[in-house]
Amino acid sequence: YLIDKLSVAMADSAWSLFLQMEKNGGMETCHENGFVQSQIEKSWNEKLEELNHAKIMIGINKFAGQDARQVFQHDQKNTISAEATIPKRNLADAWLSSTKK
Repeated sequence: YLIDKLSVAMADSAWSLFLQMEKNGGMETCHENGFVQSQIEKSWNEKLEELNHAKIMIGINKFAGQDARQVFQHDQKNTISAEATIPKRNLADAWLSSTKK
C-alpha cells in the first residue's frame, strides 16, 4: 500500500510539472527561459536543507562510517560542457564537505 501510494504521489507530481511546462511552451522554451534550471535549483536547495537538518538519506549519511570519503568519491572527469546550463550536483559531495568542518 505504501509503495503504491508513494508511486501515485510521484506520478501525480511529475504529471503536474509536465502540464505546467506544456502550458508554458514546452521543454525547450522552459529550458531557454530558465524554468527547468529554477526547478532543479529549488529541488537541490530543499535536499540540502533536509541534509543540513539531519534528515536520514540512505546512501548519503545513514551508513557513513570512517570509509565514507572513499565510498562517496566519484569520477571528477565527468564534467558538463560549456554550453550546458544545468549544473552537475551530488548530495554525497555536499554532505562530505559539511563533515570536513
